[in-house]
Formats: sequence, structure tokens, C-alpha cells
Amino acid sequence: MSLTTTGGMHPRLALTAALALSLPSLAIADEVAPAATETGQTYVAALTSASVDQFIAFDAGAEVGTRLAGPWWGHGSLRVGQAGDSEGSGSHFELRVGAEHQGCNVTGSVCHLVGLDLGFQASTWEKEDMHERHNGPLIAPRLGLDLGGDHLRLRLALEARGYVSAAGGAIPGLGLSAGLAYRL
Repeated sequence: MSLTTTGGMHPRLALTAALALSLPSLAIADEVAPAATETGQTYVAALTSASVDQFIAFDAGAEVGTRLAGPWWGHGSLRVGQAGDSEGSGSHFELRVGAEHQGCNVTGSVCHLVGLDLGFQASTWEKEDMHERHNGPLIAPRLGLDLGGDHLRLRLALEARGYVSAAGGAIPGLGLSAGLAYRL
């Protein structure tokens, strides 16, 4: 009895041919994907922020950051804007330095961040003939996202903030920031 297929090929030969033809595709599937390219080690960002504590403040600013080691980044920012409440308004200024830990997906396009900023906040408040200064040290633990490609990134953060004002003691608050960063 002859063991052949309808096309006249021996089953062992057909199996050997099928395996041989599939080896290149199996080898490609087993290759390790190339590592994601390392993005820039420094970034510059334009940012906007809103905060609520003793006053409501809207700021614009700039931030510069650098990778410290592995997932750790350090940054500094300057924010300037307007602050006010239902009775008056004035100026708002923040100078900060901070560190954050970023955990990213394999491609680096989505990163979550946990950080802490320390700095100084200066606000003025005016209403008719009344003038007040609310200056003091600032602390801001932050949670956020850093999204984008190798160079252009969107940075979003939510913070629980607080500062110590000589005029009013410890003042807790919340803040949001959004920035467009470019990694060099």
C-alpha cells in the first residue's frame, strides 16, 4: 500500500517541506524587539497652572528638568500670574524645585509620575485701600502623567499643596498644571 497524498507527495516530505517553509517566520517571531530608544535626558516646558488655597491663582510659567538616575527626574519651575478671591485680587509668583519618579510603559509613550516640589510662594491681595502680602515656603506632593513621543511630551499633574504665610499661618490647597515639554 502506497502512502501518498492526493498530489502525489509523500506525507513525510510534505511535513518536512511545511516545517522548512515555516522556520523563517518562527525565527522572526522569536526575535527580541529592539529596545525603545532612550529619550532625551533634559527637557524644557511651557506650563499653565491653577491653584486654590487662600486665593484662586492662575499662572503661566516655564520648567526645566533633567534625568537624575534611572526613573528619577529633577526639575525647577517659575510660575507667574494673578490671584484673587471674591473681594480683591493681586499677583501670584512661585519658584520651585522638585524630584519625581516616573514609571513608563515599554515604549515610553505613557509615564505616570509621583513627585514632591519645594519652593516659595508670594501673593499680593488688594482691595481699594487695603494691601496684603502672603509670602512663604511651599510644599506640593504631585501625581501626574507624562505622555508623548521621544521629544514632544504633554505633562499633567494634580497636587495637594500647602504654604506657610506669615499673615495667615499654614494654608492647605489643591493645584492642577499642564505643560508642553520638549525633550532635548
